[in-house]
Amino acid sequence: SHHDAQKALDEADPAFNAEWARRNLENDPGRPRGIMTLAILGLAEKGLAESEVRQWFESSASSMQYSTRVDGMFIKFASEGAAEQAMEEAPASFQAEWARRNAE
Repeated sequence: SHHDAQKALDEADPAFNAEWARRNLENDPGRPRGIMTLAILGLAEKGLAESEVRQWFESSASSMQYSTRVDGMFIKFASEGAAEQAMEEAPASFQAEWARRNAE
């Protein structure tokens, strides 16, 4: 709440120079609204093969696209919830991230 935020600001160590933000963050800034697509970019740099990524997501994805431009996979899911679950369950080596927009 505003009251709790003001209290935290008042009690903050002066060395931090805490101040009010100019705008509010989304509920979860790491997860854009309406996005149902994950991106796994730079496959070669991560030591991953396109086939390995496709195999891992084949049972849960609604579509997958490989881009030579970014050497990456874009994996689209049927819902935001399915995408979020896949993000949480994907191997750490994939370094999956939210795509900027949904794949077609």
